[in-house]
Amino acid sequence: MYPYLLNNFRLEDLLKSRVRTFSFIAGDARPLFRSAYVGVLTLLSQLPDYSESPTAAFLHQQVLSLLNALPAMLVSYVPALGPNAVIDHIKSNCQKFLEGKWSALVHAVSRASEPRAPPRAPSDSSPDQEQTYRHARQLIKDGSLHGAYKRLTEPGLAPFDPLEHFRAIHRDDDITSLCRHDAIAQDVRTATDWDKLFSPSAVHRFIAQRKKGKASDRFGMRNEFLKCLQEDSTFLNLFTEHILKGIATGQPQFSGSTVTSCSGAMLVLAL
Repeated sequence: MYPYLLNNFRLEDLLKSRVRTFSFIAGDARPLFRSAYVGVLTLLSQLPDYSESPTAAFLHQQVLSLLNALPAMLVSYVPALGPNAVIDHIKSNCQKFLEGKWSALVHAVSRASEPRAPPRAPSDSSPDQEQTYRHARQLIKDGSLHGAYKRLTEPGLAPFDPLEHFRAIHRDDDITSLCRHDAIAQDVRTATDWDKLFSPSAVHRFIAQRKKGKASDRFGMRNEFLKCLQEDSTFLNLFTEHILKGIATGQPQFSGSTVTSCSGAMLVLAL
């Protein structure tokens, strides 16, 4: 496991674009899915301290990247599968992961996440398109940005979703305005009773309150997956201690946006 993490695993190579995942985990795939997460979190808990050496710091980053990649590796979407086939597919992926057959999973996800070039827009605008553009400009002048966005993204007009395109370009940008009050943030981190705030009951309650049917984060994590995972007390304890508290207290391994999946950050904000 360690040689693979040290030499072969790169999250940025694995997830070249947003990965679509199944919207549910049912049946006897659920225990295997939980076991995979517990295994990675247990590995994270057994690593030497982040500041002990450059190798320790690198391993922390790699295991966090692996944790973020789990939805894509285990629950990546395959079209035209019925409910039973979906369960079998997820079970097979989880069993491969637990047996250490990571290369096959990584290869499948990497191939599925190859970025697809958007179709080229026509060079000449048709009269209907010109009318649409004029209408959108008028909506903008009238202050209706939402109406203009809907008009410009009608099927067949825009070559791709501009909002998703913007998110893809800026998804790794740090929000610098959040880093302007370091002293205040540090005072909050020092003065807060994190053990009380992140009690098992509080974390369980906030996960339970997450709404189903929402879009996944950019790593493919969904609220439905967290709800499945929270049924395992071992996962909940490890996740709280080594992910939520790490993000909340500003531990250095969580400072980069590329390893801070909103699967953890979204709960810190609520708590």
